Amino acid sequence: MVQLNPFKKFIRVAAAVALLIMGSYFYLNTLNENVTTQYAENKEVVLPDASEIILNADSEISYSEKKWDKERNVTLEGEAFFKVAKGKRFTVSTDDGVVAVLGTQFNVENRKGFFEVTCFEGLVSVTFNNIETKLPAGTSFLAINGKIKETEKPDETIPSWMHQESSFKSIPLKYVLDEFQRQHNIKVKTENIDINKLFTGTFSNTNTDLALQSISVPSQIKFKLEGNKVLFYAESTP
Repeated sequence: MVQLNPFKKFIRVAAAVALLIMGSYFYLNTLNENVTTQYAENKEVVLPDASEIILNADSEISYSEKKWDKERNVTLEGEAFFKVAKGKRFTVSTDDGVVAVLGTQFNVENRKGFFEVTCFEGLVSVTFNNIETKLPAGTSFLAINGKIKETEKPDETIPSWMHQESSFKSIPLKYVLDEFQRQHNIKVKTENIDINKLFTGTFSNTNTDLALQSISVPSQIKFKLEGNKVLFYAESTP
């Protein structure tokens, strides 16, 4: 058996330690901060540049605090309101598109089959299917199931969910019921109703009974609430 002399052993150990240190350095510098919300929960996040994010229920953001000075980018799943401090380019990346700004206030909702961006202050750039759209204050961009839809001018200066209401204008009932489930943490089931029927209206994010009435009456459907489950069904269903 050939034995390594002590110096060669030291070189091997030193090389292994150097690799470990380098690996740890790169790992720590690529590690992202993650913030999530559960059903019926909102959360506020202050970024390293003092930009503010308020997450709606059932949402998640991630960003790199180590690289923030070089790349102001936030990855979003769900919905959040952004109040961006002026400075370098700020981007919000979602599965459906990318939103870019320099300093403004805007809301992004990215749910399965639903992508909406509303600009409340300044100017927002939305890239969807490789096509860029500029949104000045008081305008929105909406795509449902990959198709761009026309939108009306927002009525308020902040999203309705930030004062504990959920508002919709000509939105398929499916997404209204999904939002009810998120805001009230109540499992939704449907029976014999058209979930693609368009809904216009508002429901409370804090008062469950009022929210159920606000959805069922204009939709001409009934509901049965049992514990943390609710069934929406057609009026003709026995």
